[in-house]
Amino acid sequence: MNLSPSRLSRELLAAATAFHSRKLWTDYDNDDCFALVVPEEDHPMFVSIMGQGGEEFGLMLLRGPAACHNLLAMLAAQPGDTDMPDNTAFIGFSMTRFADVPPFGRALLRKAGMVCRRETLVPFFIVKDAGRQPRAVAPDELRKCLFALKGILKAHDEGMLRPTPLREGAQVLTLTVLGDVLNPDVSSDCRRCEGEHQPNIVTLPNVPGDLTDLPRLPERWLIGFPTMPVRIRGDDRTVRAVMVVDEESELILSGAPVQGGVPDALEVIYETFRGYGMVKKKGLPREILVANRELFAALQPVLQALGVGCSHEPSIPLLDEIIGDFLDMHAENSGEAHPSEDVQEAMPLPDDLAAWKACDKRLYQRAVSRLPNTEHQPTKAIARYFGNVDEGEKFLYDADDTFPGFCFFEWFWIDYRADKWAKTMAERMLNEPFPEPERTLLRARMEAIPSLYKVQEIRKGESLTLLDVLFGGETVVHDQGLSESAAVDMSFPARLFPAGNFHLVSPLGPAVPALAVDDAIGFLEGHRLDLTSEGTRAKAHLFGHLWGWLEERRRQKPSPPRMANTDGETLCFHTATYALADEAAARKAIAARDDIEPQDDGTGYYWLRRGEAPRGLGDTIHLGTLTFAGEALLVEVNSAERLARAREWLDAVPGIAFQTVRTRSVKDMLEADVPLDDRPTPGEKIPMSPELLGRVRAMLHDHYMKWLDTPLPMFGGKTPRQMCQSAEGRKRVTLLIRTLPRSRGPDGADIDVPRDEMLKALGLGPK
Repeated sequence: MNLSPSRLSRELLAAATAFHSRKLWTDYDNDDCFALVVPEEDHPMFVSIMGQGGEEFGLMLLRGPAACHNLLAMLAAQPGDTDMPDNTAFIGFSMTRFADVPPFGRALLRKAGMVCRRETLVPFFIVKDAGRQPRAVAPDELRKCLFALKGILKAHDEGMLRPTPLREGAQVLTLTVLGDVLNPDVSSDCRRCEGEHQPNIVTLPNVPGDLTDLPRLPERWLIGFPTMPVRIRGDDRTVRAVMVVDEESELILSGAPVQGGVPDALEVIYETFRGYGMVKKKGLPREILVANRELFAALQPVLQALGVGCSHEPSIPLLDEIIGDFLDMHAENSGEAHPSEDVQEAMPLPDDLAAWKACDKRLYQRAVSRLPNTEHQPTKAIARYFGNVDEGEKFLYDADDTFPGFCFFEWFWIDYRADKWAKTMAERMLNEPFPEPERTLLRARMEAIPSLYKVQEIRKGESLTLLDVLFGGETVVHDQGLSESAAVDMSFPARLFPAGNFHLVSPLGPAVPALAVDDAIGFLEGHRLDLTSEGTRAKAHLFGHLWGWLEERRRQKPSPPRMANTDGETLCFHTATYALADEAAARKAIAARDDIEPQDDGTGYYWLRRGEAPRGLGDTIHLGTLTFAGEALLVEVNSAERLARAREWLDAVPGIAFQTVRTRSVKDMLEADVPLDDRPTPGEKIPMSPELLGRVRAMLHDHYMKWLDTPLPMFGGKTPRQMCQSAEGRKRVTLLIRTLPRSRGPDGADIDVPRDEMLKALGLGPK
């Protein structure tokens, strides 16, 4: 079917919107990839569904003979590797606010006749060719994009879309889309991941002869190859700068722009060796660190032949700072330069807590001042942190509680990247001049590992002792606000970072009640949070999802708990009445039983079962009470089953005859407000002698240590000790022990859980 360009544009935007509505990112991770064959595209495209991380919802289709290799390289990139390979070619779209779509991306919207407001969420299509600047979708590419989207939607709806993590040389799901572009035929098979590893491969020249005779310098140089934010009229090739820096002196030896990619960059570097750079320094350094992986791949063999050490470091802080300053000076329409500032402020003394806190406050205010204005809210970041924009805005704009906004911003400025290759706000701030004490705190914040911390002890108005639930260890943090609002045994996600001789805390999410911590960890793991330092760094945004999870948990009306006796029978109080004809005969027959014990006041008997009590409840179970009252015998038990067992022998006792039974359920008693005569009123404390408190502590200690060898339903009937035979089991048991809430005695005194002793007994504690 031949469609006009405007019809193609409308159908393409409609397909993109339909794709977005499926929310496929909830089912597939970024590395759950597949191949796609569409008409008029020479090579299979390799596809990644974007949005699993909570941002950039859309689709990326890598093109060309090296599509598989390039996608693998992007998925395997290290966290600091923010530079997309220039030889990557792709078509893609993401759902973006209309106000944030660049002019070339709006052409497709205009062609489709789409009228948008600034806040309208629209598909933003982008194309990048190898070595070229991003551009709009060309007319001949509209059909390919439409084939791709229609084919993926149909494959998903018919159950064919089953991508798997992409691996070099492994079988990959391949969809073939043919026929009518509006209703294509789709078939699937599996093929090997293969193709060229280096498109447009650089043919390395022989090592120039004059380089071998250059003097050797006892220096280490840093080389970057950043993309320049400039365009040259009539030339759409990518503009990059070759940055060569002497690490010790921090001098820029070369800062030349190139458009010819790696070959031209190599020539600039060779000229720098020859002494023709910005600083006339002739010679070969002893070692070079290269931040760009493409340039490293081409340069490393040359340097090896010259006897120069060479390694790839995707993130080099000094080089990043110098490149940031360099790009600021050369950016088009950059506005105003960074204001001059006295950066020679003295470092606070290590034990001057007030000075460190004042410094941290200034740093925080500096970060807040960089927030986007109200016309440019970071909607992608809100969606990533809270799970979706609507949920996030509900928490952020709640005037009665500013804490969610505070936690969101703590994550936003330290962790959030607009895309995989973008820098965080904190990384960009390090490229600006500001006082060294603040820079020290910023670096400490950036290096801290996000984790879940449990409040162990509180010193009101001063500090808290926090237990790292995920990684272990206790730390005292100095935060007056938290020390006055936190509760012992609650947990919350945070970063702890040093400030002189102290530690400060940066909350990343909501407070989790003591009894919900284990469920919260399960929720985070269910969202693919890897409980390692690398994992919590990479997905710190998932701590923000706890806001919605806790609210939903509170909204759900809990089912009334099933209350049972020690035999697991539903608790229901039964009082049976027997008419009393011969009390002496009845007493004699009842007292003759082995399971009967007389009451101290002589009014009746206790019905007991000895030697079968559950762990921690002594040796005897109290089954019921038999009381002689006037001309009746009252039999009181707490379940229908126990009454039935009592009647099996009571009905044969001489001198009594069954008359009636009265029942009261727990619900009946609560609704009738039956007084609990033998229990303390709310807030009342029962004094305990030191001897009694010691016995209670010893009993609980014995209970916890025996718990290690108790079969538990949550472990499928295994004991904690048996669970520790596997690495996953050891992790689960460790987290459970760390999150156990402390007990409280009748006098209100806290009784600690012997966590260290329990962990040591299982071989999990420090050696």
